[in-house]
Amino acid sequence: MVGEFYQHGFGIPVDYAASTEWFQKAAELNVAEAIYMLGVNYVNGQGVSKNLEKAFSLFSSAATMGLPEAQFNLGVLYANGQGTAQNYEKAFYWYSKSAEQGYVNAIFNLARCYEKGQGTPQNYDKAAHYYKLGAEQGDADSQYFLSYKFLYGEGVPQDLEKAVFWCKKAAEQGLADAQYNLGVFYDKGRGVAKDFKQAVYWYRKAALQGNDTAQENLGVKYARGQGVEQNYQEAVKWWTKSAGQGNANSQYHLAVCYYNGQAVQQNFDMAKKYFSLSAEQGNQSAIEALDNLSFENNNRQKKSIGYYIFRILTFPIWFPFWLAFQFLKALWSFVKIIFVK
Repeated sequence: MVGEFYQHGFGIPVDYAASTEWFQKAAELNVAEAIYMLGVNYVNGQGVSKNLEKAFSLFSSAATMGLPEAQFNLGVLYANGQGTAQNYEKAFYWYSKSAEQGYVNAIFNLARCYEKGQGTPQNYDKAAHYYKLGAEQGDADSQYFLSYKFLYGEGVPQDLEKAVFWCKKAAEQGLADAQYNLGVFYDKGRGVAKDFKQAVYWYRKAALQGNDTAQENLGVKYARGQGVEQNYQEAVKWWTKSAGQGNANSQYHLAVCYYNGQAVQQNFDMAKKYFSLSAEQGNQSAIEALDNLSFENNNRQKKSIGYYIFRILTFPIWFPFWLAFQFLKALWSFVKIIFVK
């Protein structure tokens, strides 16, 4: 279709207005693909004003004509309540229609419906079945969730080696959560030989994509020198990134660094800030650290006040002795200068 050339810029500049015009012409001839693509443009507001009700109508027409992409997207609109009232049963129905034709996105969403019991009774066996179908077609999300099924034995017999296998498939496709999980498998030696270098490799992959838990674990590896040369500056760098995303464990690690002055300038205010942020999320170590800080501060304050009061009250007693001591020190220094060669 000419509209596809304008839509994707095949040999010509992308022009959504032109693609919409051509899709409209083909849609009037009941071309299912054109009806569907016209719906896509209404969803995204490309070449036309965004209109989810219009998109719903177009997807319905194309779905009824048997187009799997339209059936899938119609299911998405029903699931999200976009352009129509939310209806999980109808979403499940259209996902099923699309999945029957092998459309991988629908297969994954169908698995999620069985997993969560949305639009159909919850069924882990069927969820695992559809994750496997999607995984075998190369869908990274399906591979990732199938890995979980094998890890916990939900809908399939527990098998840690298969959990690692499918997790690695998803990780190699760049899925950050899978990269993090694969790092954990290597870190803990679950389903694979323990290998800190491989753990660091996969933690870093996920951390660079912004996975806060991977950033925390990568910081721990640098702090302990496991799989990488020990480097507290690097540990602080990754904990700072992770803490900025609200990771309670990283906030605690960072607080400890500021408290001890490790790889950062010692700063009790910053330590208290990060202990507090972590404690607010229920981190027990941070809660205990805050309690200890309060106790220490109270003791310091009491000691400071008591010390100065004592010095003032006993001034007439200790001052003459202090003065005599200073005189003897000065005299001894003078004697050494004269008599000691």
